[in-house]
Amino acid sequence: MALCIKARLCWGFSIKTPMVSKTQHAFSIPPPTTIIGAVTRRLAMMKGFGEVVHLTGESDVLASPTELFKKIFRSASAYIMESEDGPRLGKYWEDIVRYQIFKFQKPNRRMDPALRYNIVPSGKVYMPSGLINFGLLVREDYAEEILGKDWETIIIEAAYSVTNIGSKESIVSIEDVSLEKTVKIDREYKTRYYHPKRLVTDVLSVDPAPYALEGTYIERFWKIDYLWGVEPDGEEYIVPGSRDPIISCLMKIRLVSDAEAYKIGDDGLAVFE
Repeated sequence: MALCIKARLCWGFSIKTPMVSKTQHAFSIPPPTTIIGAVTRRLAMMKGFGEVVHLTGESDVLASPTELFKKIFRSASAYIMESEDGPRLGKYWEDIVRYQIFKFQKPNRRMDPALRYNIVPSGKVYMPSGLINFGLLVREDYAEEILGKDWETIIIEAAYSVTNIGSKESIVSIEDVSLEKTVKIDREYKTRYYHPKRLVTDVLSVDPAPYALEGTYIERFWKIDYLWGVEPDGEEYIVPGSRDPIISCLMKIRLVSDAEAYKIGDDGLAVFE
């Protein structure tokens, strides 16, 4: 089944790219790990978990509680929607943030005023009142096993409870949630959802977005993993649209021969797992 979420951004969102420190670049669109994490945060609260869980067995590690629910979702993707008054463009921006750093200095340097502050560029996407669609493919068997017989009600409630995408300041208002049956489709289809590059053999065509913006670009997201202290591997995704200004468009793709894909509304979405 497909979980479809329509969210309205307050001002935009900020989701930092992997391995950032002083230069905090951000993604142009929410990655799968962020989408799944936003939904499962409420599931974790319903089940009484905190921010961290201790996994035992073959591995003895700390993890985000999302690790307990991630196998429910076979895919997670997103695209920018048109608003009622027309298309909205997102703008990538890096604000200069002032940090206190004296506590990281050696004791004999902490009183030096010149070493008290530092500045860091903090990346974000500005799109006030913009709409974004999240599409997730759900495995019903795992959902029932983990959440129980009322899993459909539980997962819809969790989706409506999403309050932010990315940083806690990236506030969203959930306008609509639906859980729909999907139809398996051929490996050649049109979609506004981004896809892992490893699953796509060809981008056959791209329909122009408003303002004659079109094309595709590559974002390198994390692989879906929520273990603490384990550096996640990166994976390249093909994103249909323009990186800056940020807008989504429709692309026609052909998948590798052994890939599965399903119809979600007017778009196709492959299985990422």
